[in-house]
Order: sequence, then C-alpha cells, then structure tokens
Amino acid sequence: MTVESLGVGVIGFGLMGFRHAESYAQYPRARLLAVADMQPAARARAQEVFGVAAFADFRDLLALPGIEAVSICLPDNLHREAALGTLAAGKHLLLEKPLAMCVEEGEEICQAAARSGCHVMVGHLLRFDPRYALAREAFQSGRLGELVHVYARRNSAVLGPTRYGPNVSLAWHVTVHDIDLIRWITGEEVVRVTAEGSARVLARAGQTDSLAALLKLASGAFAVVESCWVLPEAYGSGLDAQLEIVGTHGVLEVKGLDQGLRIADTNGWTYPDTMRHARYGGRVWGLLREEVEQFVDAVLGGKPPLVPCVDALAALRVVQAIDRALAEERPIAMAG
Repeated sequence: MTVESLGVGVIGFGLMGFRHAESYAQYPRARLLAVADMQPAARARAQEVFGVAAFADFRDLLALPGIEAVSICLPDNLHREAALGTLAAGKHLLLEKPLAMCVEEGEEICQAAARSGCHVMVGHLLRFDPRYALAREAFQSGRLGELVHVYARRNSAVLGPTRYGPNVSLAWHVTVHDIDLIRWITGEEVVRVTAEGSARVLARAGQTDSLAALLKLASGAFAVVESCWVLPEAYGSGLDAQLEIVGTHGVLEVKGLDQGLRIADTNGWTYPDTMRHARYGGRVWGLLREEVEQFVDAVLGGKPPLVPCVDALAALRVVQAIDRALAEERPIAMAG
C-alpha cells in the first residue's frame, strides 16, 4: 500500500529549522524537499545531511515543484514576510511561535491565513506535551471544581538570550508559552494585566532579565506568571518550568525541571532533555516530532490544527499587555 505523503520545505535552517527538517525526514508521511536560509553554511549543511535543494531566498523554495507545505523557523522578528509569502503561494504553514512580534503583524498573518484556505498551525510546542494535555483533560472534566488560581514558572539559563540576540524579548519568546497554556487548559480569557520586571544581566542589551505578571481572568480567578532567562550558564538544559492549578475541589501540578533522567558527574547535575527533542538509536523523539507529525496529519486528513492562528494571536494580545504594563507601570485592561 502506498503511503500518502506531503511535500515539505523548511524556511530558516538554524537550530529549530534543523530539528523540523529531522522530524520531517523521519516521518513516512512527509517528503523533505528543500530548505531556505540566507547563510551559505546552513545551506551546505542541509545539502550534506539531508540531500535536499537549498535556496538563499525562501521564494525560490516556494516555487519548487512538489512543495505543498512549509515550516517557518526564522527568528521571531522575521516571521511576517515569509508567512505572508507562503500563504500567498497557497502553501500550508507550520509557523514557529510566537506568531509575530506585534499584534498588528499577527492579525495580518491570521487574516491572510483565513483568506488562503490553507492549514496554518503555530508551534506552541507545549500543547503536544502529554503532561499538559492530561492537565487540560483533568481540569476540563470538572474534577478540580471551579478555578481559584494558576501559577506558572518558566526560568532558564542565560544561554538563550545570548544566542537569540536583541530581536527577541523575554515576554514574547518565553512568557507566551505559559499564556497559551493558561488559556488552553482553563478556557479562561485574561481581562486585566499587571506586571513587574527587572534588568541587571541584560540591561546593556535593553532586555528584561525577569518578569512577573498578575493576570485577572474573566471568571474572577487569577494567574501569576513568572519568567526568567538569566540563570547561570551551568544551569544548562535544566529548564525550571512549573504549572500549578488550584480549584475549589483539587489541585494539579506539572514539574518541568526533572524529565525523568538526572546525571551527575564532576561538573555537577545535568537534566538531559527527554521530552522536547531527544535522540536515541539514530532517531529523534519528543514533542517537536509529535508537533510536526500532527501538522502533516492535519493537512493530509483535512483536520483542524491543534494550535490555530487565532489562539496564537490571543496569546500575543496578552503578551503585548504585559509589555505595556511593564513600560507604563500600571494595570492594563484587555480590550473587548
């Protein structure tokens, strides 16, 4: 029996682009045909590792016969042009989060997506984590009762902002994960935002080191969201993430630091990634592979994507309000 497959390309061949390409290359229902990246070294690596066509201009990739869908894995601030070009070309789109770096660009992408009729999914990776999926199922079942409060933390090493550069911000790149999770798991909309932040390590780069946001939810419950990306480099892959949801009848917790494996040597403890993008036996496993495969299956099966454009846009609106609350040092009411 012939397996139906989808011809795909990857735009932006850095760390995440390579991981998307790996996942496509190992999935029988996808055919990785090309990558696009402005850097010659990245294009050479794609040709060497995957044996695919490599272009400097993403438009040449979109024009390649057989391309039906693409992943866009460009830096956050470069999503708009490539996303609009992809949709104008009639290609299905898996766009790395955040959707865009401002609400206006996010709206433009979502409007283009609606006009195109293409499948568009935004890569909010944590929706593919079975721990968060089961947390959502538990909360939505009613077993915790009515929502009382949510606490979410996502703290990581300074390696992140050092690698990403000045065009990526803490709130838009990190906090957006937990905003999306809170909305998705609880079904609650944010109606007011208050926030505080500090900048010491990244002050010269004009970046926020750490922030805490208090979100008033439509039901009257609240959420506290903590984000930091200046932990010591030695913290390594130990992403300190936590989610706690308290209801009138119970509580649930998701712990993200220890993914089931800890290794100690002369340099101390490390927490290898066993969930997001792990390699074993020559294959990749984890949430990113699940995300890519679900995107392919949604396109081939004509099913709605797990992370629609409108959800990603709603998360951006909250993140923008957090930025305003930090800048203006006052609570920000959400429109509508």
